[in-house]
Amino acid sequence: MRRRGAGGVARCGGFGGGGDRPRDEPHCWWSESEHWTHLRRCLHDEALPLDVRVTGALTLLYGMPITRIVALTRSDLTGGSPPHLRIGEHPVALPPAVHQLLQRQADPTEPISAVGRITPRPSWLIPGYAAGTHHSAPALARKMRLHGLPARPSRNTALLALAADLPASVLSDTLGISISAALQWTRRAARDWNSYLAARSTEDRE
Repeated sequence: MRRRGAGGVARCGGFGGGGDRPRDEPHCWWSESEHWTHLRRCLHDEALPLDVRVTGALTLLYGMPITRIVALTRSDLTGGSPPHLRIGEHPVALPPAVHQLLQRQADPTEPISAVGRITPRPSWLIPGYAAGTHHSAPALARKMRLHGLPARPSRNTALLALAADLPASVLSDTLGISISAALQWTRRAARDWNSYLAARSTEDRE
């Protein structure tokens, strides 16, 4: 299915072209060039809404689900050298460009109410429209699709890449996913990584 916005087409139907994958297998992903194109958009495209850029960067880099992203608070983002974001059990070091993006989201201009009063800053990293609430995950997911950044292929691509490099226990602690989910991803990575790379290489040449 083609998506609006910059980028390409999310590949669906199983890694390496297999059409008989179990239903719980990841069926949609980005090619390598698409993955980096979307990440560059999130980091540098000022035409995109800031919450879309933040959500896209976290999904593309860390495979975070949107339900987890909307639950982040400003206190989950810490300074220091390097700065960190608490995703799972342990804070994750952030690349400078990602930290700058999240810092912009965490420190908006002081909101002014309709009667001219300064209202308190929200504690949520991506606040909702109603005071004291975070953004709705379904609404944010629709917004991501509208801007050509659907979460499913972005998350699948990130998790497969991370699972190829990290043991399941580290993946679970770092990303805050269950150990069973982490084990599934590491098994998928071990089984599919070579086929996945071959498929991406072919697609990038097309």
